[in-house]
Amino acid sequence: TSGLDELVFTAVLNQAIAMQELEKDTSISFKLEAWIMINLACFIFMFATSGISFFASCFFNLTRNSLILGAGLPLSFFLLKLMSDINLSMSELRYFSLNTLYVTQSLAKAEGYGISITILIFVGIVLYGASFAVFTKKDLPL
Repeated sequence: TSGLDELVFTAVLNQAIAMQELEKDTSISFKLEAWIMINLACFIFMFATSGISFFASCFFNLTRNSLILGAGLPLSFFLLKLMSDINLSMSELRYFSLNTLYVTQSLAKAEGYGISITILIFVGIVLYGASFAVFTKKDLPL
């Protein structure tokens, strides 16, 4: 009915819809500092979690034992945090998980995240340091 080719009509319609959506997004502000802090804290959280796996790999000779601790403990941390978030009667379980220390709401607001980030850094450094100490004194079975 408009006399336009279907491809042109679809492009014009998509552009009009995109312009409407962009006008709605002008009220949302993007904070670069918060985004950087969330990603930096995620790196620190992964540093602490990988410290668990690295320590388990250095400590145990058998792969199954290494996987039980190195993969099982971070997975159990995730499940404990998930259960404490879903069921309010199990909210005390969050205190047994490292995942509780990664709080994106505090990072986005830029307040009250210093202690949790410090604990995660400390856990990572201690576990990697212990891994190096254990591995250097280890008699590797051949």
